[in-house]
Amino acid sequence: MEIRQSLKQSMNLVMTPQLQQAIRLLQLSRAELVEEIRRELESNPVLAEDDGQTARVLREAGSPTESDSASAMSERIDASDLTKRKEDEHVNDIDWEAFLENRSQQKVGEVRLGEGEAPPIEATYTRAETLDEHLRFQLQTSDFTERERDFAELVIANLDEKGFLDLRTSYDKSIDELIESIEGDLTAKLLVYNLGVFFENVGRFDEARDSFKRFAGTDLSAEETKEVDELTALAKQALRDALSVHAEVMRLSETKPPARDVLAMIRESKTPNGAFYRAAIGCVREIGRLSADVSERLETALRSFQEYMPRAGRELKTRTRNRAVDLLQDGLLESAIAHLARVSALDVEPHEKLRALGRIESLSDNRPRPSLRESNNAVTLEELAEQTGLDPDDAESVLAEMQLWDPLGVCSRNLQECLRVQATVLNYDELELAIIERHMGNLEKQNYGAIAKDLRVPVDDVYEAVKAIRELESTPARNFSNTDDKSIGITPDVFVIRDGDKWVVQDNDRGMPRFYLNEALAEQLRGNDKQSQKFIDEKVRNALYLLSSLEKRRKTIVRVTEKIVELQAEFFDIGGGNLRPMTLKDVAIPLELHESTISRVTTSKWVHTPLGLFELKYFFNSSIRRETSETSEDIASESVKVAIKRLVEAEDKRKPYSDEDIVKKLREDAGIDIARRTVAKYREELRILSSTKRKKLF
Repeated sequence: MEIRQSLKQSMNLVMTPQLQQAIRLLQLSRAELVEEIRRELESNPVLAEDDGQTARVLREAGSPTESDSASAMSERIDASDLTKRKEDEHVNDIDWEAFLENRSQQKVGEVRLGEGEAPPIEATYTRAETLDEHLRFQLQTSDFTERERDFAELVIANLDEKGFLDLRTSYDKSIDELIESIEGDLTAKLLVYNLGVFFENVGRFDEARDSFKRFAGTDLSAEETKEVDELTALAKQALRDALSVHAEVMRLSETKPPARDVLAMIRESKTPNGAFYRAAIGCVREIGRLSADVSERLETALRSFQEYMPRAGRELKTRTRNRAVDLLQDGLLESAIAHLARVSALDVEPHEKLRALGRIESLSDNRPRPSLRESNNAVTLEELAEQTGLDPDDAESVLAEMQLWDPLGVCSRNLQECLRVQATVLNYDELELAIIERHMGNLEKQNYGAIAKDLRVPVDDVYEAVKAIRELESTPARNFSNTDDKSIGITPDVFVIRDGDKWVVQDNDRGMPRFYLNEALAEQLRGNDKQSQKFIDEKVRNALYLLSSLEKRRKTIVRVTEKIVELQAEFFDIGGGNLRPMTLKDVAIPLELHESTISRVTTSKWVHTPLGLFELKYFFNSSIRRETSETSEDIASESVKVAIKRLVEAEDKRKPYSDEDIVKKLREDAGIDIARRTVAKYREELRILSSTKRKKLF
């Protein structure tokens, strides 16, 4: 063993505390920034909040420079001391005994006004009344007995956000939450298993059996299993070929500019995407360094995915399969493989599958089902009455009287009961009451023919009855809210205003805490103790870092917004539908900033414009090709959404456009060629219903 000494030189990238703080502050939203400044003011003794008379405010502070001389500091301290002395003299001149005597004689809430003065806005401001408050006021004026009042209080406490009486309890609500979570992540296998457990606990054995089968993958037919296996094998081969292309592009990126550009696109995407890999194939082919069979194989695979069409059905396995096909067609291979693994249960371990199969066997038809109280599935009205000592026979009559309160139909147990109460009070005829009582499902689906056939009345009579039913209120709590809407709002970080023939960007510092470095206090606290001096020096440095970081944050947001306005000039000049495709790179390169910095700047930052309030991320859009007889150009995806919205607004409500019709109209009228699933996705983002639900027959 030999010991040697060697000299080695290396270079490391080290982030200074100031840089770390600047990056952290840059990505904070306005509300988070205000909270951060408040915390600094509380924890740093040398920072003081500006009351409007002190010397240094945030904007004026800027970065610390060597030009801050001792004389300037002395002048600032003297000015601060002089202001403080004047304030003390003014305070001493006040007759505090007379003030307190007058104060004690003034009634609470009373506002004294001078001659000709208007009351302050705070004295006239009122918040909206909540539904609970509105109902409790009516309860106070009712002639209920004490026990009936207690029961009514319990009913009011169990109303949901729509004003309906919610008698469901833990298991039922947990089932709904689990289903919602599964809808958000179709690859979450454990959620499917847990759903089966909840179904089993409430005695819904058939649904529990279906959930456990879906978890274990035993609900697939032989044909479905074969298709999923074929798709999985094809997707895995395509992913291997795509990664081969990716690796080839990375090797070529050092010497070939086209490959460098493609590599940047792939890195920006974060997820393997078919469009990027197609670009990579073309780039590598052009350079001539990739074998033709690999690229052709990948292109064939991506084309073959288009042959798989979505299947009809609301089963979980069908929805997961359709989602996997959509991902494959978009080129998102890794995510698609994960969804296919969930369909075929390849993500389930052997011991997990055995456990699920064992639970399926235990769910025999002879197994006793848990009682309502044991399952904790829901409580009854009688059980609510028992909790307050009210006779269960009186519970229905008390609830019926509460349903006649304002708003009419409140405290109903479901939509059907709500509509029935309103229709009865408003003297609707027998046909309308029969439709509400017997055909809520057909009413929702607009299946008026089935209603007419069952009730043996002409369809025209059903149309007239439905018109009347639509005038009823489906959400009793619509005009009430537990949230004060006046307190909800977004404060913009920057303003874009028109100045002559150009657009000007201004930052918004209104509402931001103003503070300054209290140098006089810092000098007093330093003293002669070295430990105290070290502590105060550190606090002063932190304060200067904060001031500098805030100023850099402000300037960066303004610079980025100015560049966005420059690149999206057509949108600001003309309006919606005129956004151009723009990526983070388009803004980062001219400003000489990294794309991650642009991402931080535009996250949770808002700009106020003459066209409305927008998040800065709104202006970044992917490109969609538009081909017309005159031009060929790329347009922003947001412009496509605007075009879809306009088509829906102008459609014949009796014959609304289906997603396929919208695809054809966009292609014929605007030269925009997109897939049906893309239209469906944009429509859902715009909260536009499907054509069947938009259809109006009268």
